[in-house]
Amino acid sequence: MNRRPAVSGRRWSGAPLAAAALALAIAWLLGAVRTRAGWDETYYMLQTSSLVEDGDLDLRNDALHSSLATPELLAFLTTTQPGGGLDNVFSIGPAVLWSPAYVAALPWRESRGSLGMAGAVPRRWDAAQLAALHLLSLALLVAVAWCLWRLLEAAGSCPGQGPRPASGVVPAATAALLLGTPLAVYGPALYTMAHLPSAAAVCLLLAGVSWLDREPRPLPALMAGAALGLVFLMRWQDAVFALLLGVPLAPLVPLPGRRRGDPRRLAALLGMAAAGALAVAALQLHGWRLERGAWLTVPQGEEFLRWGSPDVADFLLAGRSGLLAWSPVFALGAAGLLLPWRSRLPARWRLAALAVLAAEVYVNAAAQDWWGGHSFGARRMTSCVPLLALGLGNLACLGAAAGRRWAGAALVALLLAFAIWGCFVANLYWQGVNDLSLVVRGAPSHAPEGAYQESGAVTEPAAARRRAFSLALGGRSFNYWAASPAVTGSRGTAWTWLLMAATAAGTGALLAWTPPRRLLAGVLAGLLGLGVCCQLRLATGPRPDAAERAAWQRLAAQWRSAWRGIDLAAARPPPGARGAWLSAADARAFLALSLEWQAGDPRHARGLLDRLAGRGYPAAVAVRDESAAVAHGETVLRLLPGAFFTLEEEEPYLGISLPQAGRTKLVHREGGGVPFSPLLLPPRRQAAALQCGQWRQVDVAFDVRIPGLEPKADYDLVSLLDGSAAEPARVVLRGAGTVELQTARGTRQAAVGPVGGGSCRVLLRYSPAEGLVSLDFFGPRGRLVHLASPLAAGQPPPVMIGLGRPRQSRRPTYPLWDATFSDLWATARP
Repeated sequence: MNRRPAVSGRRWSGAPLAAAALALAIAWLLGAVRTRAGWDETYYMLQTSSLVEDGDLDLRNDALHSSLATPELLAFLTTTQPGGGLDNVFSIGPAVLWSPAYVAALPWRESRGSLGMAGAVPRRWDAAQLAALHLLSLALLVAVAWCLWRLLEAAGSCPGQGPRPASGVVPAATAALLLGTPLAVYGPALYTMAHLPSAAAVCLLLAGVSWLDREPRPLPALMAGAALGLVFLMRWQDAVFALLLGVPLAPLVPLPGRRRGDPRRLAALLGMAAAGALAVAALQLHGWRLERGAWLTVPQGEEFLRWGSPDVADFLLAGRSGLLAWSPVFALGAAGLLLPWRSRLPARWRLAALAVLAAEVYVNAAAQDWWGGHSFGARRMTSCVPLLALGLGNLACLGAAAGRRWAGAALVALLLAFAIWGCFVANLYWQGVNDLSLVVRGAPSHAPEGAYQESGAVTEPAAARRRAFSLALGGRSFNYWAASPAVTGSRGTAWTWLLMAATAAGTGALLAWTPPRRLLAGVLAGLLGLGVCCQLRLATGPRPDAAERAAWQRLAAQWRSAWRGIDLAAARPPPGARGAWLSAADARAFLALSLEWQAGDPRHARGLLDRLAGRGYPAAVAVRDESAAVAHGETVLRLLPGAFFTLEEEEPYLGISLPQAGRTKLVHREGGGVPFSPLLLPPRRQAAALQCGQWRQVDVAFDVRIPGLEPKADYDLVSLLDGSAAEPARVVLRGAGTVELQTARGTRQAAVGPVGGGSCRVLLRYSPAEGLVSLDFFGPRGRLVHLASPLAAGQPPPVMIGLGRPRQSRRPTYPLWDATFSDLWATARP
């Protein structure tokens, strides 16, 4: 078996420093310091803060402490799974890799935070931690550049042609791989995505596989497995990189006619590699189990990957994020793997690389959004960039074997052209042009519906061509202290560049002076230990709370109601408003307001509503105006705005408690089996003055969308319950077109006509002072019926509103299946 190292050999001491200089130059040309994250980046970054500070993956409290704008914050918080958990489809690997930077910057984090309901809270990802993340990402970019350089040297070394490729090929190929692929954007600028970490993880995997190839022993196998687990953590679809383990393990497989083959060693190495991979990858499996209820899952949904109909042609060639259109160096690298093999590396390297490339193309083309949303090129292929170095190195060997001097020069010129093309399309991306066909053909490319929904994307050919020749790469501010009055302007920029240069030089020096084997073993062992620590942190952290998730599920349904004013992007500040009138603190306070009114102290909710409305918060103003119109000076006991409950087979009943002294578990949803309790604030004692027995009148009003009814069936609509679970009043809807009010003293009914398939308004009034319960039933054209029935003498006051029919009830009635309740107001008059 050929034991020649794949990534090592005679080392050129200047390569790490040259790679560091190249990475720093790319950061100057195309880089930026991320001070505000986008949608995907928010999930990646908040997983880091949640894992470090809370020991869980519940990101809602982290979002409330972040700098998200109010519309984005509300959209973030209301993106829920059916069980109420946050619908987080993003991998946990970047959080593991970034956690050392987050922890290292904690001593420099500013003490001030966003002022919310509970007072000052520390802000997640402040300026110091963002600066630490930028420096860590710069170090990763230097390491990736150095690894590409070494891979090119190893793959470009040819039998009989010396240990290195022709002069100029390695620097040109490194530049082409860094500038002519999605790394041009996701390396120096959008490093808060998972793509730079995934490329770095693949570089580690290639180094680990090379180590195992030349030393087939248990320790290298364990480290290679840990690197594979890290690749899986970064992007779970990159599990196909396990095919690279065939490079060192294939010679050990016993085959007919093969003299060499060691099944015992093969089993031992496979076991150690699997142990290392599982030790790291189990963190993602654990996170899925906690947040999604399954150890293995496709977070985006089972229909996200269309295995039977991948859009391979569009994925490769489309002007909208097509792989080869935006990054033609992929075609050159793949050609180098397909052409005759002249590299000193064993041919099984190219077979494994081709298998991984084919699998990645298939998986990414099978995704519903193969274009990757608001993406620069085929960004999901960034992890495959290191594999291209093997093909480019083989091309250099082919040119040398041909004995033509011009072959090497032509290859260098082509690689530099690809690097320039990468700068051109990167400039297009920053200009808002996501479709190359607009510039090249003057017409948009064929793309699926939804591919052009990105805000600000250019769709006109004339505008695209104008922007293609205007520079958008300059003008970026590199200043970690931009928000600090003490260090501003040129002084802050100078200090920032000094730290960046020191980081790049320090990384290059570490790579140059540390023996490769010792460095690789140390890095992989450190990452293995970091993964185990994160696993323990997650295992000992707080468990998901079912009651909390049930509440978030209901709130998410309410926030989707149009009248709540969720889309605040176009809202205007009130006269005289100053500063950030739509702040994260406002959003957090409004969430607390909704919870207070549903399960807390109604008087506190009223005061909070007035303060928010006084600051011009649009949703709070809407609630205040409707409250004034509904209550008419009464006290609002409960408020459930929007569509808050739909009767389904799993949940046929919802009980909403009216305020009682000493009660903290106030809302019960049958089927969920959990009480409803406040989320953001500690439970408050209910004031004795809010007991229902002290109110002269209690009104319960709500809207209900009624499905089609069976003519001969009776349906429970709403009831009032006292402390002994008896019903002082109950409303039954009959399919024949009548409504019935039942009390202990009698039954009243009246015809309302066909109501199935429409929406109605119900007002149930409980008046102990008058000894009556009344019902007003409204249709689209006004009140349909008014009923009243006397109360029993000494009737205890109601403590709960019941919607639907309890499962254990023996009455010959049915729940209103598929009925949707909305806008419930429970008000009281003293």
